[in-house]
Amino acid sequence: MSRLWPEHLRAAVFPDGAWLCRRNGQEVGRFDGRLDGAGDLAMVLEALLAQRHPGRARIELMVSDRLARIVHLPWQDGLANEAQRTAYGRACLERTGLDLRGDWVLQAAFRHFARSGIAYALPRSLVQGARDVLAAHGVQLASILPLSGAAYWRYRSGLGRQRSIIVLEEPGRVSALLIEAGKYVGIQVQPAGVQPEDAVRRLLHAVDALFPGVQRVLYWSASQASASEGVLREALPEAAVEVLDMMWWF
Repeated sequence: MSRLWPEHLRAAVFPDGAWLCRRNGQEVGRFDGRLDGAGDLAMVLEALLAQRHPGRARIELMVSDRLARIVHLPWQDGLANEAQRTAYGRACLERTGLDLRGDWVLQAAFRHFARSGIAYALPRSLVQGARDVLAAHGVQLASILPLSGAAYWRYRSGLGRQRSIIVLEEPGRVSALLIEAGKYVGIQVQPAGVQPEDAVRRLLHAVDALFPGVQRVLYWSASQASASEGVLREALPEAAVEVLDMMWWF
């Protein structure tokens, strides 16, 4: 690659670790350790960037859903511009009781016309702190997404007519995006404690009540040691279960 062109990087930061990769999936940095909250993001990015060769780059950053506020958006006609979509997303977040006190960066989006969408918000201080650390290393922030937001934008649309779910497991939380005939229709979330498999079981019960007859499961975990794959196969014996690679969002 010519040194005149910026390198394309992707990073993921979760409560129990983080990693930095090139566009081709080659890992160039890793951080192993417990992260206590949003204030740790800048420190982790510093540690990751110190492990790569210096130079200009653009980075796509994925962070834990625990740092974000996320809500399902029913389709709304007449949203003519981004400002109106953002106002609608904020109203939906506040209607569900999610705390938006302080300054937040919010995106509300509809991937498909006349279909449900998703809104997610991150603290502006977190976004600006990440941008400042990256800029000091000659790296431009191309995007920053919570895990569920990344799944919403990057799941394969070629799921056919099957009723599918995308199960996302990370420390303290497990989520499922509901996909009907290749289109997103909703999201379910469960808190996870010491035994994340119990949270997966609760999640599947909640999904079955609203979205029965799941035929396909795409499963991703931030931990390679997770035992939840077996829970999914046991609970949904008729469904095809596909374990996604750690770098699925590339």
